[in-house]
Amino acid sequence: MVDGLFRREAGRLVARLARQLGTARLELAEDAVQQALLAALRAWSIRGVPQDPRA
Repeated sequence: MVDGLFRREAGRLVARLARQLGTARLELAEDAVQQALLAALRAWSIRGVPQDPRA
């Protein structure tokens, strides 16, 4: 479940950040999304996956 969610949402999140930061900073957007998803995975392994993980 989480793997599929991350695969679906990562691209959308990177695209949104790239629009805000500019495409010249695409690598920064990708790194930020990766760090956020890892933090979510760690938190969810302790607290459980929230009802709406996209929120």
